[in-house]
Amino acid sequence: MYFPSKKDVWVTLIIWLSILVCFLPLFSKANGAPTITVPIAGFLLWLWFSTGYTVEGGMLIVRSGPFKRKIPIKEIEKVKQSNSLLASYALSIRRLELRFSKYGLVYVSPKDEEGFIKSLKEVNPSIRINEN
Repeated sequence: MYFPSKKDVWVTLIIWLSILVCFLPLFSKANGAPTITVPIAGFLLWLWFSTGYTVEGGMLIVRSGPFKRKIPIKEIEKVKQSNSLLASYALSIRRLELRFSKYGLVYVSPKDEEGFIKSLKEVNPSIRINEN
């Protein structure tokens, strides 16, 4: 099952303003600048449209642009709310922190948090929710 990322207003503004700024050199006489800025805009668009999470075959696949990680759901120990600003596979400041294995940690922001957690718990009922 696929869960798209929730998208905050602030993250939306930052990404789309950055994309707009990247395209501005196309309308100026700046030679060479579009060679750098247009690929950056493309990268940001890729992140925007591809960030999401798939629960499939006992695995959680988190994706954001070219970045992809597979996590065995049986290894997920805990899921809790977080507002961490650390880099992550999330387009929202309101995130879920997933702890797995011994030191594994990933932040995600599924639009349907309840359905996402339910989907994980169907595979691994021992996942603890919102515990410190």
